[in-house]
Amino acid sequence: RKDGLGKKASIDPTTVYEIIKSVASKHGLTPEDLPGDCRKAPLVRARFEAIAKVRSQLRMGLAMIGFHFGFRDHSTIKHALDATGVR
Repeated sequence: RKDGLGKKASIDPTTVYEIIKSVASKHGLTPEDLPGDCRKAPLVRARFEAIAKVRSQLRMGLAMIGFHFGFRDHSTIKHALDATGVR
């Protein structure tokens, strides 16, 4: 994203955390669960939902989303977005 002056706008990490926290709460999980390594279906669904929300609300790049979700590769983030129907 660019700000009004053509400079790259920074993304507040607390905003990403707030999205993770709200999705985790909705699914009865903790915010620390979503970036973790667990591959159980309910947790993966919640993680994918949070990734989709971050992408759609913040327009963040795939690599940066991966950074916030446990240093995941951009291709893993793309898979999550494809699975949720978000581009």
